[in-house]
Parts: sequence; C-alpha cells; structure tokens
Amino acid sequence: GVAERLELSTEYSVTVRLQTKTGLTPVKIILEIRLLKAYELLSNKTYVTIGEVISEVGLTNRTYFSKKFYDRFGIKPIQLLKTQ
Repeated sequence: GVAERLELSTEYSVTVRLQTKTGLTPVKIILEIRLLKAYELLSNKTYVTIGEVISEVGLTNRTYFSKKFYDRFGIKPIQLLKTQ
C-alpha cells in the first residue's frame, strides 16, 4: 500500500542524496568507514592479527578485505601491521 511505497521512496531519496553528496553508494560508504577503522587499528597495533581486525570492523572474508584495503591505501594490511 501507500506506506510501503512511501518507505521505498524515502529509502531511494536517502540513497540518491548520499550518492550525490559523497559520490559513493551507501554500501561503499560503509566499506570506507570499515577500511578507515581497520587502518586505524592496524596503525595503532590495537590487535595482533589481521583476523582480529577484520572481525572488529565487521567483515569476514580476509581475501576481500585485503584487496579492498590495498586498493584504498596502497599497502597490504600485513605490511601496515608489521611496520614500526
């Protein structure tokens, strides 16, 4: 009914606004936030393993995480973890 259409319209409107202002889809915004948090955790040596960082930022696939992290920052997560 009308309520369902309004909810979809509102969801669409928010999506369009986010994409217009940031150039990113909501999914990409969430990924960006996760990657930034992972970078912070790795830089601060908050965790000992990459797996702990991946879990902390809400991801599960190490290969996906490592690829997206490298694409975003130009360094592998393990390299950042091992730097002094």
